[in-house]
Amino acid sequence: MIHPSVEQFKQAMDFKGLAPCPQDGRWEIPTDSDICTEVETLQLLFGFVRALRPKVVVETGCNVGCASEVICAALQANGDGLLWTCDVEPNFVDATQRRHMPRCFASLQEGLQLVKRACANADLYWIDSSDSSRMAELHWLREHGKKGAVVLTHDTNLIGHVTEVHRTLPNWVLLPGPRGLGIATL
Repeated sequence: MIHPSVEQFKQAMDFKGLAPCPQDGRWEIPTDSDICTEVETLQLLFGFVRALRPKVVVETGCNVGCASEVICAALQANGDGLLWTCDVEPNFVDATQRRHMPRCFASLQEGLQLVKRACANADLYWIDSSDSSRMAELHWLREHGKKGAVVLTHDTNLIGHVTEVHRTLPNWVLLPGPRGLGIATL
């Protein structure tokens, strides 16, 4: 028997096309945008949302919504949960909203504003915003984030100062890959 969540996973992995990751061609990126998260990292993100079963997920830096769609598909497979996402680029927010994802609320704002105002009590954070915004988000989460929440920080191999801040979070690990992924619990 094939588990029903496989269908949500398949839908979340439907991209315009695929290209080799510029940092390491062994990985692939969706061609939906020139800065999409690697497909393999998106697959892992789906698994994290399925396994952790968060009620509230916060994503900072939605880009064109590839990761947002993966998160929402996993929440749909879980049968529960909401995603709050944002970006500072109006076109990215519009692209994410055009995907018509149930359980998703996308807005035009800085990631730190979203984290502080709407979702200080999230169960899972997907941090993938601009370099400077990521720093502020991680600092704020370290001091004020919900205890026990999981923080996933993308691009830790590309942005050294973000990696250093990520290492100040409790219970952290950095996964290798072309762009890197930090995992921590608060």
